[in-house]
Amino acid sequence: MEQMQITVGLDVQLATTIGNIQGKVVRVSEYEDDRQKGTLAEIDVPNYGKTQDFFFNNGMITQCEEERRKSLSRIPVEYKSKYPKDFDFSLYGENTNLQKKIVNDFIINFNTAYKITGRSLYIFSKEKGTGKTMLACILANEIMRRYGISCKYVNSQECIEMYSSKKMEEVEAMKNCMLLILDDIGAESTGRDNWTQKIIYNLVNWRYVNHYPTIFTSNFPIEELKEDDTTISRLERCIPISIPNVSIRRQNSYSEVKKFIDGIDSKEMEQIFK
Repeated sequence: MEQMQITVGLDVQLATTIGNIQGKVVRVSEYEDDRQKGTLAEIDVPNYGKTQDFFFNNGMITQCEEERRKSLSRIPVEYKSKYPKDFDFSLYGENTNLQKKIVNDFIINFNTAYKITGRSLYIFSKEKGTGKTMLACILANEIMRRYGISCKYVNSQECIEMYSSKKMEEVEAMKNCMLLILDDIGAESTGRDNWTQKIIYNLVNWRYVNHYPTIFTSNFPIEELKEDDTTISRLERCIPISIPNVSIRRQNSYSEVKKFIDGIDSKEMEQIFK
């Protein structure tokens, strides 16, 4: 993998194999003694919080390009290390051959059939926890690994908040990355007004006009979305992927808990409670 040197500083997004830490640097200080010189950095890790200080020799970190792209992507930590081998379509208990063919085609022919034309995917199911977000993130991870492109993840409510807070640098990055995951579109529709409708349309239309592929996920089929008609007309050009209404999140949770309990049951340990 291609390696690069990154200077550790405030607000730098980084990924390191030290404890598998991925996050943003929020505090730095210089350190030097008789043997070494470098930077101490505190890192804010999503869904974890701030870490202890980590030492970086000469204030630099060697990071492979794939890790760097992942650290900038905003993909949730639980999905950052997921790839196609981690997604089991058989858990749905239904025929998903067409869905598998579509996602395989998206990966294999991304540069020729999707990147050039801006062709997008719309992954939907009415049940929560069916693996829509996980599948979208896996596709993005594999595309980043194979083709070395930029990718961003944002859910629809965060998208609205970015515009509301005038975080224009983040907005521009979201608009212009080669591949965007817009997660849970339609969830922000409660209490919607014309201004928020316009935000979603402007993002969807900008990426459509500029031929930037997007992976949308939703709990609604396109025809049931409470979006502006012009937004719907753009989304109707996506390739729809219907996910069976089976909560694989719940199945995975049961499986993980059972595996943990079975592991405890098989251990020989001190009998504290008798």
